Amino acid sequence: VCVAYNRLTVNPSAVILLPMRKNLGFTLIELLVAITLISLLAGFAIANYSASQRNGRNAKRRADMIALQQAYEQYFIANSTYATPCSTMIVGYIQGTFPTDPKPSQSYYQICSATTYCMCALLEDGGGNSSTSNCTGFGLGDTYFCVQNQQ
Repeated sequence: VCVAYNRLTVNPSAVILLPMRKNLGFTLIELLVAITLISLLAGFAIANYSASQRNGRNAKRRADMIALQQAYEQYFIANSTYATPCSTMIVGYIQGTFPTDPKPSQSYYQICSATTYCMCALLEDGGGNSSTSNCTGFGLGDTYFCVQNQQ
C-alpha cells in the first residue's frame, strides 16, 4: 500500500509528514445545502412569475374597461343614446373586436340599455371598485373593476 504525504514545516530543521486527504467529490451535507438553496431560489422565482402574470392580466382588464367606457361615451355623444346589446355599441368606436378577458375561463360582465350601461371585469387579486358585477356595490378593495355611464 502506498500512502502519499504532505509536508508540514514548523521550522527549517523539523519536517512533519501528514497523510494526504483524497477529494473524490462532494460530501452529502454539501450536496443537501446546495439542493436546498436552489430549491428556495426556484420557489421565489416561480412565486414572483405567477404574481407578475396575474398583475398583467388585471392591468389588461382595467385597460379594457376604460377603453370600453371611452367608446361608449363617444357613441352616446354621436347618437344621443346607448345601443343594445353592448357589443354593437362600440362598432367603429374601438379598434379591433370587442375585448375579451385574458383568461379564457372568465368573461366580462355587461348590462346595457338605451340610457345606461355597466361593464365589469373580475380581478384575480381584488383591488377593484365594486363588490358586484352589476355596478351597485362600489367601494375600495373589492373583486370587480366596473365602469358605468357618465351621461
